[in-house]
Amino acid sequence: MKVLKGILTLILISIIAAMSQASDISNSRPEEKVDRTSRTLLRSRGKTISRSDNWQDGYCIIRGTVVRNVDFNRIGHAKMSLTSQKYGTWIVEVEDNGVFYFGNIPAGTYSLNSFNTEGYKDTYYNPQDQTADQPTFRLKERETLQGIRIALDPERPYRKIAGRIIDESGNPITNYNGLRVCAWTQKLQGRRKGHYRQIAVSGAKDGIYELNTLDGRDVYLMVFDWEAAQKDDPYPPTFYPGTPSRAKATLITFGDEDDVIENIDIRMKKEGGKILEGTVTDKETGQPISQAMVTAYHSDMFYDLFPTYTDEKGRYKFRSFGDGEYIIHADARHKGYVKHRQFVNIPQCNTKERLDFQLDQGISISGRFVDQEQNELAIKPRSSGYASVKTENRTGNASNFPVPNKFAPPYMQKASTVWYNLGQGNSSSAFMCFPTETTFLIPAIPPGETSIFFRPGGKGEKVKEILYQGKTILRNKMETENGKDLKDITIVIKG
Repeated sequence: MKVLKGILTLILISIIAAMSQASDISNSRPEEKVDRTSRTLLRSRGKTISRSDNWQDGYCIIRGTVVRNVDFNRIGHAKMSLTSQKYGTWIVEVEDNGVFYFGNIPAGTYSLNSFNTEGYKDTYYNPQDQTADQPTFRLKERETLQGIRIALDPERPYRKIAGRIIDESGNPITNYNGLRVCAWTQKLQGRRKGHYRQIAVSGAKDGIYELNTLDGRDVYLMVFDWEAAQKDDPYPPTFYPGTPSRAKATLITFGDEDDVIENIDIRMKKEGGKILEGTVTDKETGQPISQAMVTAYHSDMFYDLFPTYTDEKGRYKFRSFGDGEYIIHADARHKGYVKHRQFVNIPQCNTKERLDFQLDQGISISGRFVDQEQNELAIKPRSSGYASVKTENRTGNASNFPVPNKFAPPYMQKASTVWYNLGQGNSSSAFMCFPTETTFLIPAIPPGETSIFFRPGGKGEKVKEILYQGKTILRNKMETENGKDLKDITIVIKG
């Protein structure tokens, strides 16, 4: 019975590891033969930098996050070291979200610490508050340690950058809500090595900002409007000292003695950069689509987002663009169109680029919630769901911060939005929205092999069945057809 229980535990661990979207770590012993279960366990949220040759296979797991002690924000450029006197040392890079994972570990005594993380002191995992310089802990057979949080302090006090957000005349911009100053640094490790990542964000009061938890790495500063999607004429993202182009921005570098850099004023203007314009039309009829939200961001930044909207003739225009490669989204999901995205490369020599969109009509999926007695059930807050269509090429995503289309009905804004997706083409999924407390709608997804998912928000609630035309589709895919909406889906909740 113990053996069977162990096998079942391994299977469950393997499934969780596979679902975590982790990248395979490199194995320092390529000639070693490892069975399929071990290969799954060796998957890590991060890349192996080095591992001693005398590591042996085991069935223990360690999983946790690396954060800053000042605010518990996760550190995406950290490294973690696992050391044993018997097996040596294994060093991995953490993922963008600060997660680290060691799998396939034999039982034994170990020390676990952050290692050579730029700007931060090495810190040991010390669950028993040992006084040793390198505290240790013991892993039992098949033990899993998870939820570990390694909180790092900086090597020296946090650095600060301060200044003003000013208009074209040099006056501080006041009475304008939504402006944020963000510090970006280039990633030197991980799956998106070379991309840029936010490491600090500050609001502005009376046009004055202060970034006071910087760790000393070189940064670009950018001002962006957090509420731009809800405005008619917002300021576009602008790099210090006052340009839409990252190539023309000034990189701020801290000297060895610099703790504070002041008077870093960023000049904003709504026009003057490169222009990107085009139309959004119905792919089948050629008719213009108004109220489509067209959104742009750098393909290697993911949160310098700048939205605009199409007019009654389906035309859009960005008036202040920098050069570089962008991902452009066109979203009219609230009008029944599948969200679409494309790459565009804007060279330094061009002052104007054109990009047109032809959107496909999508299908909608709707239904209701009931309890086990088939009575209508009002869902609890924090409930969520989506539909996903099988595609040949996964595009993945970069973040999960939605920006709603201001023309969409309030209940549909979560579904009618831009998410920070990689790749280009039609979106293969759509979020569930709730016209009433007992009904749902999933708007404008492409036809195909479709799965529906729902997560109840009530304590102890679970999905018992998802029914369509009397048949269960809880764990089955449906084949949907163009022009045929799916109605009368029933989601049965038990609690």
